Amino acid sequence: MQKGFDQFLREHKYLLDEIETSNSSRRFPLWIPDLSNERAIDTAWIEIPSDFADKGLAKISLPEKYILKIPHIENHGNLCIDGDPGPLSGCSPEERIEQIIDLFYSSFIEPWSRGDLDDHFAKEAMNYWAIHYSRYLTSTQPVVKIYTTDHKVDLPRVYKSPYIESIRIVIAGNDSSIRNRYVNAISCGSNISSVMVCEIPISFPFTPETWPKNLKDIQRLIKAKLGSIDADKYLESVGRKKGVFIKLSFLEQLTVPLGIFYPMVQL
Repeated sequence: MQKGFDQFLREHKYLLDEIETSNSSRRFPLWIPDLSNERAIDTAWIEIPSDFADKGLAKISLPEKYILKIPHIENHGNLCIDGDPGPLSGCSPEERIEQIIDLFYSSFIEPWSRGDLDDHFAKEAMNYWAIHYSRYLTSTQPVVKIYTTDHKVDLPRVYKSPYIESIRIVIAGNDSSIRNRYVNAISCGSNISSVMVCEIPISFPFTPETWPKNLKDIQRLIKAKLGSIDADKYLESVGRKKGVFIKLSFLEQLTVPLGIFYPMVQL
């Protein structure tokens, strides 16, 4: 059976010669059709784990340079599309590989070449922004997440919020009873101080091209939403803490439940 699967991989018209990996998985580059210069993709590969036959899932990845340049490429370059149905699907190993390869072209390469994926950054703004801000997270930054207990807002807000020092989490919200309930549930006796948090509703298409790129961009966004006077007061109140803590609310993400917890951004 393994011999037949090996032959299938070697002879598949869309799989190039196998390349060595630093682990026990098998990696086969995929044939990439000619694309226009602005949509060119150098390479992509399918990774088949050693336990593929009975447990593991094959996946397709691209170089990390394409993260946040092409939609549906997640952290570490993994491609996020429907793929390997898994060993419990009843499909043979060959059928599983055939399906993931077919979906690579039909659900990714072809729509990307036509421009059909161009609006996906805006449609899935929260997912891609999460990938972006995760690059700035460090083990020493004072706040790692901000949770809000209020419904999504359509106007900017500034909260004075409890800060749970041991786990570096902030709980923001206007209803103190709900807010304190969460604080008491997760603080476990930790010291609690206060920080100022600005919640900014985003109503424009939020994509890598329009994202704030640095602290000055964040400050400009705050001033545009709060107005110069209130923005200056807020920035002055947090300036001594060497961090501007904001929460971005995506008004166009209509499928997002009210009261969603959304992590903070610190650039």
